[in-house]
Amino acid sequence: MAMYLQRHASRSGRRDVAPPVVLIHGLGGDRRTWAPVIPGLTEFYDVVVVELPGSGDSRSLPSNVDPTPQALAEAVLARLRQEGIRRFHAIGHGLGGWVALELAEKETDGVISVTGLAPAGFWPHPSGERQRRAIRNAKRWAVLTPLVFTLPFMRNGLLVGTLGGPGGLGYGEGLEIMRGYTASSDEGRVNDAMLAQVYNVTRRLTPLAKRIPVFLVWAAEDRMVTPPAVSPPEGVFQHVIQGAGHMPTYDQPDRTVEVLLAAVDKGLMLAEAA
Repeated sequence: MAMYLQRHASRSGRRDVAPPVVLIHGLGGDRRTWAPVIPGLTEFYDVVVVELPGSGDSRSLPSNVDPTPQALAEAVLARLRQEGIRRFHAIGHGLGGWVALELAEKETDGVISVTGLAPAGFWPHPSGERQRRAIRNAKRWAVLTPLVFTLPFMRNGLLVGTLGGPGGLGYGEGLEIMRGYTASSDEGRVNDAMLAQVYNVTRRLTPLAKRIPVFLVWAAEDRMVTPPAVSPPEGVFQHVIQGAGHMPTYDQPDRTVEVLLAAVDKGLMLAEAA
């Protein structure tokens, strides 16, 4: 199975000593999810971008494999090993945040820190008809998207809080986001597999946070995902990015870079001190 992977070299000269940062996009996203923050991250770290199976230029998982977050994590891990990447910081957005957490559980020696940016999975129970309906509607109206998005009030009315933040998305950004949600070859199958599960904070985060630092980063204007109702255990660090919706990489790219770099730096510091 071919999975798209792209490397971005650090401009700081630290790449010989610092493990890379692996970026994993969310449902409906692709490598473009990370474009606004890659320049800032590569100031200090090598960056590796992967596209999940069925998204962007990556092939879907075989039809007999349920594309759960666990199966996606297995595929990402196999691709990283293929590239010789053994130690890394895992950062994921949305579904990618959940996949990053699964990676951290599977790769017990290789993941130095894990960061979920508006991560999926912390809903109280399996659900999802509303999300399934939203994706069906987006695909149905996709042909009109370029026309509708030329009108700022329509573009922001559709995206504010859900995908974008408080109203600053440009035409190109809005169109790019919406096309990602409608173009994926495996969107419905991946969405169903994701929404059929819950990431259990108490049972799963507690042992993970005892082993490596875990960072959960939320967006204040996000209507798609919210922090877990149960307080995370010790060793889980949380932060809220103000003025951003579900795609803080677009809404607040500079602040997102600051928060992600702080998480990676802290993770590296704690790993070196252990």
